[in-house]
Amino acid sequence: MDGIHRSAASLTDLVQDFAAVNRIENNQFSYHFEKIDLAEFVKEVVDLFPVDPRRYPMRVRVEPGLLVRGDRRRLQQALLNLLNNAVKYSPRGGNIAVIAAPTKDSEAKVSVHDEGIGIRDEDIPKLFNKFTRLFDKRAMNIGGSGLGLFITRSIVEAHGGHMAVESEWGKGSAFSFVLPVWQPSESSSSTTTPSSATP
Repeated sequence: MDGIHRSAASLTDLVQDFAAVNRIENNQFSYHFEKIDLAEFVKEVVDLFPVDPRRYPMRVRVEPGLLVRGDRRRLQQALLNLLNNAVKYSPRGGNIAVIAAPTKDSEAKVSVHDEGIGIRDEDIPKLFNKFTRLFDKRAMNIGGSGLGLFITRSIVEAHGGHMAVESEWGKGSAFSFVLPVWQPSESSSSTTTPSSATP
């Protein structure tokens, strides 16, 4: 029965990813912006993430006082995508770290570090394209639509931010998104439908 449940969950995720991409490409991905305390937000999302800490020890380090203007639900989707990838590509017992901190450019950066299989330098530019799956024998049995990072980048860019990747082949990766900090002059909430990101 566990196998049936996993297959059903994978199919549901696949359908949701395709639906999200369709909305992004048709400029139908709406956003409701509000002021978000990033430290509290990251802790809440990690608490929601369904992972056994005995299998994948997870460490969270956040700096208090970081405020961003964001859509809580969309940013949750982006961070969950990164956490899901970290678990999928990590060995059992591999440590995962989630860090939220300011950058030297006065932005806010959220990073997910893993001890997984890593990514070759030549593959990094392809990661955010639709349907990208890296063909490596160590990842052949790992499921997924190849759409998660495309969706994540689209969400982050709609917030005026950008993605970053650091990886060492065979040792692990760090996926980050960087967001502008909250400005006091900004409105507390608004709804917009931005253009989709370029693949």
